[in-house]
Amino acid sequence: MIITYRVFQEENGQFTIREVFYERDGQMITYSASPVTPIGGSLSELTQELAWMVEALAAPVLTLTEADAEIARQPSQPKQTGPNVSHEELVAKLGLTLENEPDAEAVLSVNAGD
Repeated sequence: MIITYRVFQEENGQFTIREVFYERDGQMITYSASPVTPIGGSLSELTQELAWMVEALAAPVLTLTEADAEIARQPSQPKQTGPNVSHEELVAKLGLTLENEPDAEAVLSVNAGD
């Protein structure tokens, strides 16, 4: 994921800077809900934040409508998930034992006494 600043023209006509999040292939993922304020833990960090914001002035100005339309045009990508592993497989893989787990009958008898 790549995070950059972009200039937006808000619905009231004002110009603001927002963070915009892109995939590595350049597809826009989302943008910050609110305009950003430059903040730094030191003067040099603040200077760098401002420099990145100044770079945003060279890119085309976006509107929320345009950004939303660009995001909506992106094909949905399936979540990357690994193979599912059962509890028993995980316990075996980690070399653990199940001896500390209560058996179902013990749990039922304790709950029945409540």
